Amino acid sequence: MDTQSSGDSGDIANIVIKRQKFHNRVTRSTTPTIINQYQYTFPGAEGINDSLWGDMWHVHEDTHPSMGIYEAWTMGYSGAGIHVNIVDDGIEADHPDLVGNLNVSGGYHLNDGSAFHGTLCAGLVSAVMNDLCIVGTAYNSTVSDVTVLGWPPVTDYGESLGLTHNLEHTDIYSNSWGPSDEGYFMEGPEELTKDAIEYGAQQGRNGLGAIYVWAAGNGGFADDDCNADGYINNIHTIAVTSIGPDRQAAWYSEKCSSLMVATYSGDSPDISNSSFPTIPTTAIGHLCSTTFQGTSASAPIAAGVIAMTLEANPLLTWRDIQHLLVRTSIREGLDVSDWTINGAVSHEVGFGLINAVELITSSMNWVTVPQQVKCEHEFVNVSASEGTDITYYMSEYISDGCNDTIRYIEHVEVTLSLDPTRRGRIEITLTSPSSTESTLLHRRQYDYGSRAIDFTFMTVLSWGESPNGSWLLEINSTSDKLSSSFSTTTTVETQKHTEEDDTKWIITGVVLGGSVAMAMSVGVIVYFFKVKPNANIIRVRPIENE
Repeated sequence: MDTQSSGDSGDIANIVIKRQKFHNRVTRSTTPTIINQYQYTFPGAEGINDSLWGDMWHVHEDTHPSMGIYEAWTMGYSGAGIHVNIVDDGIEADHPDLVGNLNVSGGYHLNDGSAFHGTLCAGLVSAVMNDLCIVGTAYNSTVSDVTVLGWPPVTDYGESLGLTHNLEHTDIYSNSWGPSDEGYFMEGPEELTKDAIEYGAQQGRNGLGAIYVWAAGNGGFADDDCNADGYINNIHTIAVTSIGPDRQAAWYSEKCSSLMVATYSGDSPDISNSSFPTIPTTAIGHLCSTTFQGTSASAPIAAGVIAMTLEANPLLTWRDIQHLLVRTSIREGLDVSDWTINGAVSHEVGFGLINAVELITSSMNWVTVPQQVKCEHEFVNVSASEGTDITYYMSEYISDGCNDTIRYIEHVEVTLSLDPTRRGRIEITLTSPSSTESTLLHRRQYDYGSRAIDFTFMTVLSWGESPNGSWLLEINSTSDKLSSSFSTTTTVETQKHTEEDDTKWIITGVVLGGSVAMAMSVGVIVYFFKVKPNANIIRVRPIENE
């Protein structure tokens, strides 16, 4: 049956702490970054004396399409009054290009980190405008060092502490780390960390919600899928991927249906080759780096843009920020091949390239979206049928938008449990009533073995669509056999849309469910999924409930 609840979060302090295990969490740079001693010489850019300004192609006025960062600076925005926690392996506390904006007292050292990667990320958010290294995207914001990566490895409890540290004074948590991007992991935050992120999004910034920005991962070279990363497909995080100077998704970028937005980043397969532009930033040893790239660089750039947006309108909620990103990101001029049928969103770059000017301008007169409401539908004990060379399952659910209280879709989550003989051959697709196809999981060639799938996937590709109508969930396994049975639970996040908001473009949610090769009562409809022996598809016939 459908159930609804408000989005209120419980107190994380009331969670019972279970035995902790170490997590393998890695940074999201594409290659070891080479640190260069750089001569601090003015490159000739107008009014900016930072030594690597000439290399900051990603913010220059003549880069098209533009991220609007330089233009936002000329409008007077620089992240002033906004505080960002760099959740990473530490920040070099006395780096001369960071020390002016570094709030040491707001930091937290869970373990012993190297400060190598965190210093690279911190510069892209908040490096001071001076004559050293670079200009941070939000160069008048403040940052603090929250060290969770290092020795000993982080636990669920440690992650939860880091992601809520100094919550009452933190606007944005910038994260450029996660499970390994080698194409065979399917991991995410455990119970404490999931609750911590939700708690921060609900209670941070005096109830407006802290903003969690996350690097989407660099496993594109291994056919990895960022929807197999539970930090990325969390509805409370903003998944950021990378676009190279050629306006295409970077070679390391992962495709998935939960990507929200992209920024420019380096796209060099060989960072020693100076002909490939990368992203300059600050580096340990009081030095600068000219070889940083990856989604590790994209996340702090996005965090800096969001900092300027919060400077323009500090009353924006965490969901307001997501809605603004959906509405203002740039698609024109990008070389992307998989835009959805409405041309608005892609598995490769989400809703497009972030644009600071559009975000800031749109935020000024923004009306806060209504309270989020969750609506769930659950099907269990689903049987499976196998073909000869291909195994194919289809599950259908007819949605009425939670008794017509839901008008438009925001996030859609699907939780599945199945046991394939080779997980990497599985592809999962969700088709909305508007015919938008979300690939919840692509095939992954390096995901060998009979690893089970017991995971929640998420899509933003149907954002703005009506929930009403037929939803199809398809599970396709090429040259493989699933187990003879599996169970599935499908859960979809929803948001209430009230009558007085009819004139505003409000995105809300949808109910979803499904079954395979079985009959089940769903409201006034019974769905019977008839299996044709040795066929590659399952034919669906709805039968009226008597």
